[in-house]
Amino acid sequence: MTEPKISKISKGRKTRASVLKADQEAEWRKQLDQGTKAAKTYAMDKTYVLDDRVDHQTFGVGVVVSLIPPDKINVFFQDGLKMMKCGG
Repeated sequence: MTEPKISKISKGRKTRASVLKADQEAEWRKQLDQGTKAAKTYAMDKTYVLDDRVDHQTFGVGVVVSLIPPDKINVFFQDGLKMMKCGG
């Protein structure tokens, strides 16, 4: 019996996922660089406004990109967009 051939991605070739990840990280860095606000430590009972910098224990530093009434925000972290609970 012959073993099945496993195709390998050449060393210089980038996968679609790696390109998307790089684009996402570049956008995240751009968002962080645009503001001058210091990052607030994230807490579910705090209130936030657009463009606030948020320092989350697990996700790191992110930027508030949208408000979802009455008590949620979308925060853009290095890993991507996360919906977070906040004080209304």
